[in-house]
Amino acid sequence: TPRESFEDCRSAVRWLRKNAAAQGVDGDRIAAGGGSAGGTCAMSIFAEEAWDAPAEDATVSAKPNLLLLYNPAVDISSISGAPAIWSPKNQLRTGLPPMVMFFGTDDKHYLTAKEYFARARAMKNPIEIYFGKDQKHGFFNDKPGGDYSWHASTLYMTDSFLASRGYLQGRPTIAQPRSEEHTSELQS
Repeated sequence: TPRESFEDCRSAVRWLRKNAAAQGVDGDRIAAGGGSAGGTCAMSIFAEEAWDAPAEDATVSAKPNLLLLYNPAVDISSISGAPAIWSPKNQLRTGLPPMVMFFGTDDKHYLTAKEYFARARAMKNPIEIYFGKDQKHGFFNDKPGGDYSWHASTLYMTDSFLASRGYLQGRPTIAQPRSEEHTSELQS
């Protein structure tokens, strides 16, 4: 079930934090992310302490410091019949980590994402959301090429978000897309 996936994600963040020095990472700057169900799992890591696996070391935080979310299902109960509490939209609270979300306007999760964004902003959570006009679920996976690439655009905006939060330095190494008309930023 999604619950076990959430447990696994919480355990993975804890493991990384506990082993940060050996892995050469900063245990206080862990970003979690994913696309579709992976994004849903990343959103749910911080939400419910009851989802810890048995014998977890609860003294180590399972909460990521930053989220990178590509068309996550914000309401899984409506598509899977899972209990409502499992849906990120029902786990929304103040004090969430900074996050960036990407959705196509023709994605079935688009309207729920807009509602989530508005509620998160009203709670003063640091959230950015981008929409690809007339794009479907997974639009950012397109093949690079032509005058415009959703893949390149999404990577560029992800790099920019990470740099704005101090996770990367300098400008994105991927070329900036030629046209900004395809994506509208809803938060500055």
